[in-house]
Amino acid sequence: MVWKIILMILLPLSAFSKTSVDSLTAELELLSESPVEGWKYTINYPFDDGAVSEASDPEFDDTFWELLGFGHRLTADSCWMRCEFDLPEKIMGQQVRGLVKLSVSVDDYGYMWINGESKGRFPWDGDFILTENGSPGMKFVILIKAMNTGGPM
Repeated sequence: MVWKIILMILLPLSAFSKTSVDSLTAELELLSESPVEGWKYTINYPFDDGAVSEASDPEFDDTFWELLGFGHRLTADSCWMRCEFDLPEKIMGQQVRGLVKLSVSVDDYGYMWINGESKGRFPWDGDFILTENGSPGMKFVILIKAMNTGGPM
């Protein structure tokens, strides 16, 4: 299984210069990618409403879950991934505010919960709006159930 998780924050266009070259550059930089670190995973966790509610809670004790490092490859048919994070003050020197989106890729499909709210099933890739009005210090608990059907490698 391969997972790619990227936090995308849209920076305001007014934060950039307005020459034609700068405007084009600004448009290309509007989607600022910042990796969300501190993901943990487990393959031994129940898949029911009670488990989801428990693991989505910011007070959930995930110390028995393992740290998911960059480039880490899992071979289980399914696993849970969980991360808690606060929006930073700045990304690329720009104040964080506005639309915040999480982009996720799993092999083959997954289920997403953001702050305990189900966002449903997604195939391979999914873009999820965390907030329309992001600001520094906003807290998020992301929970993903990733499923692999054992197709071709």
